[in-house]
Amino acid sequence: MSILSHFVYDTPRPVQSEFLTEIENDWGNYDVFVGIAPTASGKEALALTIANWSNSARYIVPNNVLVDQIQKNHPSTIGVKGVRTYSCTENNRKSTCSQDLRTRCRGCPYNRDNAQFNRGRVGLTNYHMYAMKLQQDKRSRGRTGARDVLIVDEAHNVLPFLQEQHSAYTWKHKFHYPDSWTDADSMKKWIEDMEMAKAPAHLVEYYYSLRNGQPRFILEEVRRPWKGGGVVEGLRVKRGDEVEAPALKFTPIDIRNYPDTLWPRGQVEKIILLSATISRKDIEDLGLDRKRVKYLECKSPIPYGRRPIYISDNGVPVVHSKLKSRSEEVAHAILELADTHKSQKGFVHTTYTQAKYLRTVLGGDDRFIFHSEWDKTAKFEQFKSSSPTKGSVLVASGMYEGVSLDYDVARWQCIAKVPWLSLDDGAVKWKSEQDPEWYTWQTLKHLIQACGRVCRTPSDYGKTYILDSTFEKLLTASEEYDLIPAWFAEALLVPINKQGD
Repeated sequence: MSILSHFVYDTPRPVQSEFLTEIENDWGNYDVFVGIAPTASGKEALALTIANWSNSARYIVPNNVLVDQIQKNHPSTIGVKGVRTYSCTENNRKSTCSQDLRTRCRGCPYNRDNAQFNRGRVGLTNYHMYAMKLQQDKRSRGRTGARDVLIVDEAHNVLPFLQEQHSAYTWKHKFHYPDSWTDADSMKKWIEDMEMAKAPAHLVEYYYSLRNGQPRFILEEVRRPWKGGGVVEGLRVKRGDEVEAPALKFTPIDIRNYPDTLWPRGQVEKIILLSATISRKDIEDLGLDRKRVKYLECKSPIPYGRRPIYISDNGVPVVHSKLKSRSEEVAHAILELADTHKSQKGFVHTTYTQAKYLRTVLGGDDRFIFHSEWDKTAKFEQFKSSSPTKGSVLVASGMYEGVSLDYDVARWQCIAKVPWLSLDDGAVKWKSEQDPEWYTWQTLKHLIQACGRVCRTPSDYGKTYILDSTFEKLLTASEEYDLIPAWFAEALLVPINKQGD
């Protein structure tokens, strides 16, 4: 049967019909299909249609929120989440099911969903659960994932997910890494002083990458739960008691040489990657460029006149070394925009550091809402529930994706600082020098995601303003590498239009 006969709604939009027909026509010629599908393309409908048309498919999304959302929209879709997200239905237990239970309660909801997922022709889950099930099947020679069609939604998240999967940790209280861990020479000396035969594999790999002048790990100091007992930060801890302890996190910047986590050889027949921001560079970084790859770019169903992106003709170059001094100019530009859109809510994309400087200028104006890392959700809810007539503006950090500013939630937004990756990290600096196109795409990808927060449907409208003039540098490099999606390029306008709606 034709793929369109499996469409999950009554009638596909022209963009969806064209996309699905191209998939069907080229199905036998390619191993990987990369669907560049902008906001309002209906990726969920595309994914489920392909899944229902396939003999056996697994549809994976980044998190359980999306699993729940898809199942709410399509109740017949079989889905499973991690065991700890399920509530036990027996013995009035209020806590969630535990993985260390040898038996499940009668009618256990996790057992039910897991069994249906394993048996079902089409199954829905999150990235982490799917990766875990593939590993279990590999050990037990099970069937999950065997020659399945794998459909990956929000596929721009796959690379960071795989980097996280292959990250390793070194505990401060066990290995006593130096306080100057950001200094490569200090780290080399520390590892040299260690017995290499007893060093964890990731430390050995890290050491040789430093010796070769090719740092391949991004380092970050984090705090993680520790239950192993011993002396932690000067305090003796009993084994089994949980404390937060410092550790160095080693995240590989390049995952191409790691074993396949989501598409092991022989277990996945076809891979469909769907995202508004996925490109040839991502496919190379994932190591999928060795397969037969087909790129399909959907047109945006939202007319570009409803989602214009204005580039300032007198913007401020916001560079890290001059962040503080330039922030006053940026703050006044934001204030002008808020005054232009007096009865409309706005959203400012920035970093935590820049937000601190912006607050010194804008903090006295009750229209502006600032947040910390700890109250981000509460402040976002406060912003969403505020009346449009007040013209509230949320100064937001780390919200380049994952938030929907539909309709009156925000009619305008601005990007106060282009999200360049920090070159202070040795691995990022090395990678950017080896592959400038990679560095350009990583920045452009985050910026495009930010631009997509307003104007979410064809009936919506919203303006985006880019205040940081370093965007011109990004635009030039992106054009040189042919990285700009057509649907994004058509919305770019110069200069900023000061007129409100």
